[in-house]
Amino acid sequence: MECYEALFSAVFNILSLYVNIRVIKLFLHPRHMNAAIKCFIYALVWFINWYVYYMFHILDLTTTSLFFGLLFIAYFLFEGGRIKKIMAAVASIVLVIGAENVVWLVFGRGKASVENEAVQGICAALLALIIILLIERFFTIDKSVCLPGSSYLNMIFISVGSGIVAEIIVISDSIDRARAMIGLTIICLMNVGVYYLFEKTIEAYGEKIQKSIMEQQVKMYINQFDIISQSQQRIRSIRHDLKNHMLLLKAYLMEEKCNEALSYIDRLESGLDVSNEYAKSGNMAIDSIINYMLERTGDFCCPNVEIEVPDHVFISDFDLNIVLGNLLDNAIEAVQGAKNKQISIKLKYNKGVFYIGVHNSYDGILKRGRGKFPGTKKNKGYHGIGLVNVQAVVDKYKGIMEISNTGDFFKIDIVLYVGVT
Repeated sequence: MECYEALFSAVFNILSLYVNIRVIKLFLHPRHMNAAIKCFIYALVWFINWYVYYMFHILDLTTTSLFFGLLFIAYFLFEGGRIKKIMAAVASIVLVIGAENVVWLVFGRGKASVENEAVQGICAALLALIIILLIERFFTIDKSVCLPGSSYLNMIFISVGSGIVAEIIVISDSIDRARAMIGLTIICLMNVGVYYLFEKTIEAYGEKIQKSIMEQQVKMYINQFDIISQSQQRIRSIRHDLKNHMLLLKAYLMEEKCNEALSYIDRLESGLDVSNEYAKSGNMAIDSIINYMLERTGDFCCPNVEIEVPDHVFISDFDLNIVLGNLLDNAIEAVQGAKNKQISIKLKYNKGVFYIGVHNSYDGILKRGRGKFPGTKKNKGYHGIGLVNVQAVVDKYKGIMEISNTGDFFKIDIVLYVGVT
């Protein structure tokens, strides 16, 4: 084997191993561990597999070596049960072999030159990566942290373009064998780098969204603590003057001035109310989100809020923030353009079933939203995007979301199966 062929096989094994690891990630979650240890394990598996291929050139032996290497990676670097790890390694091998068979059907499986075999290997790896991208896009990645579809189309375009360029390099008469193999090596490295950066971009995007939601949750909790503090301060104030209040009420009753006594009691009750406390269910997460979001309604709307939920946690705060935050944000913006400004919010939990209903008036004009969802936002770029994220949470809990509009009223009703608590 010439040195440039050995170089290509080494780099191609990096691409091949990367494809296999991406398949494993579809089934298993990576463990949090030292980056140097991860790199060492990946490098060890890559070197052993490449060495077996380089020394023996036996396809079955190389495939067996790769399978045990993937098991080793899955066992040490990923979380999950033993059976699931074995299935992930098997699925990884099967997907790559399937992609190779498709490429062989296109190119033919006869005796081919080293360069043609290299192109076929690259095309098979790129086809497998395209399949992985599509699986991630439509089945595995959380839709709330999913990049726009154009990003995935660009990656597919790069993969297809790389395959075409690789074929052009091989069939060109002006490029000798050594340069052709070096060109194919560069294509392998380029695709590993591009796909790795794309993967990290998705991770960074997800972390950014999670950080944004966490920051909003902090603001919501601070707002809720302020509400609680105001309420306690008013209670302390009334308690401090309780004796005087009781004496005055007693005087009214002794003189049979019932109307005056009732009026005084009403004033005492109003003194306990906090102006921006719309929700007081006792569930900190729900109360915080609703009170924070409805604070924006100000004086232009008086929301109707009905909540029947336990005071303990029964659903992820992160998911709750996505659903309630987006629904209330849409409702508040839509109601500002309506003549009859109304927002109705109903939350009810019973035996693992969580109902969320947000109904609001709007100007009667529905804009075309992203995907299948209509929008009422003024900014065209954001029509329906929030509902796409809400639908992702609904799907996570195997729930149902119904959207309807009657006249100048827009309704969203959601049922989530969160489990018995």
